[in-house]
Amino acid sequence: MGRVVYLEKGLLLGPQTLKHLVGLVNPSRYDERLAPDRFSLREVVAHMSDLEPVIRGRMELAVSNPGAPVANWDEDAEAIAKNYAVWEVAPTLERFYDERLRTLALYESLTEEQHRLTITHSRLGALSVYDLAVFVLGHDTYHIEQVSKYL
Repeated sequence: MGRVVYLEKGLLLGPQTLKHLVGLVNPSRYDERLAPDRFSLREVVAHMSDLEPVIRGRMELAVSNPGAPVANWDEDAEAIAKNYAVWEVAPTLERFYDERLRTLALYESLTEEQHRLTITHSRLGALSVYDLAVFVLGHDTYHIEQVSKYL
């Protein structure tokens, strides 16, 4: 039981923490790249907001069609195709929070048995709904650490 409580709390805290950190950064730095192979802060926010419904869709697919194959999601291609570099930060943070609430509502609505249902990722193999939720926490932490370097 404790594992699920902390997982669900962590899923809610990711967007809140990101919004807090971004609020501490001078907007003049939103387009600055701290490393040539990393997203700018603006692009991080867009990427996280854009990825959220993808992950939720994979959770839904695992429940509706266990074992279904899914292709790798190319974040760099998405960033270019959707022009993350011009997304407005404040509304995108709100979108990310709203999307996460939808993901959390889905996750909380599922049974423990449904949490064990899987998709088959083209590179990572079998991933359960629970694995996808844990992935989201790791992904949040990865980018929260990146954004913290702007402070």
